[in-house]
Amino acid sequence: MAIWFYDTLASLNDRNMIQIQDKDADNQYFRMHLGETGSGTPTTHKIAIYAKNITSGEFYASTAIERTQNRWHHACGVFAASNSRTIYIDAGNEGTNTLDTGEMASAALDSITIGLEGDSTPTDPWNGSLIWPAVWNAALTPSEILLLSSGVSPHLVRPENLVFFAPLDGRPDDMRCLVTGEVPTSITGLTTDSRFNGPPQLQGIQKMPVLSSRPNRRVVMFR
Repeated sequence: MAIWFYDTLASLNDRNMIQIQDKDADNQYFRMHLGETGSGTPTTHKIAIYAKNITSGEFYASTAIERTQNRWHHACGVFAASNSRTIYIDAGNEGTNTLDTGEMASAALDSITIGLEGDSTPTDPWNGSLIWPAVWNAALTPSEILLLSSGVSPHLVRPENLVFFAPLDGRPDDMRCLVTGEVPTSITGLTTDSRFNGPPQLQGIQKMPVLSSRPNRRVVMFR
């Protein structure tokens, strides 16, 4: 999973970027967020990814450096195997975790949320902006992650494995649920910037067609 993010909050809080989860439970998900601890108040502004399995607990990897407040960054998390997780910020300063979580019961994962932890106990809304969230069903390589962080569209990186992409770059027709076409109405969590207020790497790039996610996936995005 990958996303561009802009964080406006100075305090240390656990805030969600992307989560693929069982919407009816709170203990099974893949997640990327700001804050490196599994519970309690985060101690840094590092970016982390979690793989939480109902049978084996939760394990995270966090970046080697913290984000800079009020500045655009690119984050990419790779869940290569049950014992291999890597998180990148701006295509570098990666952190890894190799503890084995056991295999995830993927059939239970039925939704994606952007800017909020959207399981049975929704929490951790994002403060700032998030654009170009994308999810692949394959492990991206460092060279592919470098392309994404330089402004290349997710449509052009491993397109055969791209299963979700929501530009969220300020056009009203992009501010929608890709499955149902519904416009989000919640004011909790995610706010978006226009393309020209977004990352410099994306300015002037021609828009690619929006790729719909799989039809049997429920997608919720909060504005």
